Amino acid sequence: MRPAVLFRAALFVVALAVGSSAVLADSGAPVAESCPQSPETRYFPVGTFGSRDNEFVREWYSKNLVAMEEPSLSCGDAGGSEIYRFLWLPAFSDSVVVRVFQRNDDYGLEAVMLSGPGGYDAGRYNPGHVSHRVTRALSRDEWQTVIARLEAIQFWQMTTTGGNFGEDGAMWILEARRNGRYHIVHRWLGTDTALRSVGRLFVNLANLKAGGP
Repeated sequence: MRPAVLFRAALFVVALAVGSSAVLADSGAPVAESCPQSPETRYFPVGTFGSRDNEFVREWYSKNLVAMEEPSLSCGDAGGSEIYRFLWLPAFSDSVVVRVFQRNDDYGLEAVMLSGPGGYDAGRYNPGHVSHRVTRALSRDEWQTVIARLEAIQFWQMTTTGGNFGEDGAMWILEARRNGRYHIVHRWLGTDTALRSVGRLFVNLANLKAGGP
């Protein structure tokens, strides 16, 4: 089956959530102390994407995060007091994740690029393996730039699901964990200008060039 068809099937399921109100309050949902065993529930609890939440979407996103060896931000100890993560799943390019975090008085960044495209083939999907990894410290100024950008777009007040969904393109997913609260926003194709600006900032901080948004 061609990648375009695979991604359209995935977007059809994601589109079911369009128009539903996000179940996460503006201030986020409480972070669970312990994590479930199943990856899709560990990363994205049931109901994360609204009243029409679908296991397909949670499995799609979580398979990439598992391959990237990323921690869950919605439960357990994710290794920082304040964390923001951008996940980019394009139909035909390598998937990318960039996570920035504060740990005590230090700031850091970890990024991963996979060898497989982000389009989903139900039942046969393989996100690939880690082809590139970046780990570096962030300066306080860089961290403040991230925080200022998130405040400018009012990230914590954004609905989890919004905008239009269509064929091919890419999914843009931004998660956050702060003060024991968790919030997630996902959009198709980066059509949300505000979310696009944040995603590009994260990718630039990681100095990722090939295949980036």
